[in-house]
Amino acid sequence: MIQPSRIGKAAAVSAAISLTTVTYSYTFTNLNDIIDSSYTINDLVTSDQGPDIIVGRTQTPQGNLIYKWTPSTGAIVLPNQDAPLYASSSPSVYTSDDGNTLASEAFDGGQSSTYRWSANNGFNYPTIPSSFMHNGQWYGAQENGSSDISGDGSTIVGSIFTVNQFQDDYLNRAYRWTAHNDKELLNGADSNYFCSFAFDTSHDGSVIVGRGFNTNNNQNTAYRWTSQTGGVSLGDLDGGSIYSHASAVSSDGNIVTGSSKSELGLEAFIWTENDGMIGLGDLDGGQYNSHAYDLSDDGNIVTGIGYNDDGSTGFVWITDQGMMSVRELLEAQGLADQIDGWSFDNAYVSDDGNWLWGRGNDANNSETYWFAQVPEPGMSLLLGTAAGLLVMRRKRA
Repeated sequence: MIQPSRIGKAAAVSAAISLTTVTYSYTFTNLNDIIDSSYTINDLVTSDQGPDIIVGRTQTPQGNLIYKWTPSTGAIVLPNQDAPLYASSSPSVYTSDDGNTLASEAFDGGQSSTYRWSANNGFNYPTIPSSFMHNGQWYGAQENGSSDISGDGSTIVGSIFTVNQFQDDYLNRAYRWTAHNDKELLNGADSNYFCSFAFDTSHDGSVIVGRGFNTNNNQNTAYRWTSQTGGVSLGDLDGGSIYSHASAVSSDGNIVTGSSKSELGLEAFIWTENDGMIGLGDLDGGQYNSHAYDLSDDGNIVTGIGYNDDGSTGFVWITDQGMMSVRELLEAQGLADQIDGWSFDNAYVSDDGNWLWGRGNDANNSETYWFAQVPEPGMSLLLGTAAGLLVMRRKRA
């Protein structure tokens, strides 16, 4: 049976590489070759055959509405959308692995509100916590937004913007919304630590990561939350001012990636309970600045945005290989002709590490989405013939 693999947000590729006597195909695809450029891509799910589910928004006479694409149906706008709420906004859309549950936001009167769509129940809006006490003051919820949905579709995570009773202070509070409960604010491991933003969740929704705030020292740090521990700060990299945030977590909740300030600048990291937070370096050239957006479930591949002499660009970091730009990776696989004139804004990776994707501009400078297949037995082996090149390109290892 084909097993779906969750990717996150948009892309595709083509070429070949020979390892000893075995040849594997590397493919590159402009996603706008399979879905019209009028459709914005926010999230997608892959199978062994390529994109299996794509979701996002498309502009219609009724507003900027949500669509879902599959190979068999093409792009279909979801029915019964409250069109006026979307006429002038474009919040992202997130999908479960089976495509039967989506999460996004609606805008009404300048305020946003999360909703869930399911194939069985249509659109559903939660009840949000109306108020909570902090430092002797009541804080009331003003608006809320979604950041992701778990692979099994059970849990939506995001943040609620709250203002105190005197209207002179505000707090952002992370939340989770499960299929059977209204929104629940995520508390820190102690009363001084707030889970401010929730950015990603494990497959079953039991582990949530994001950025928290310590009211004792006014420091923002990445956290990992479970119902047993609360939000536990992951600390930050050595050097520089104290700051970190967690962008993504593996399906089992055990590996976290994000960015932190180090002595050299903002730097992508990977975190495990055994090893703590480890910096992943930066691309050659340009400012020292790397942001991790996504990771494979085994933690061997991390993707995001870095800076080189050409400015910001998508990167791929591989265990024992280091960090390289998307262009360096694809050119090393013989794809120079196919990607000539392209730019790569960002990069994401599937859970199994066999697919890469992102947003970019094609040779005609038209904004589009790219999608790259990393065939079995996986990227680490496929890079064997280019290993020397990639190790040399690793910066400040």
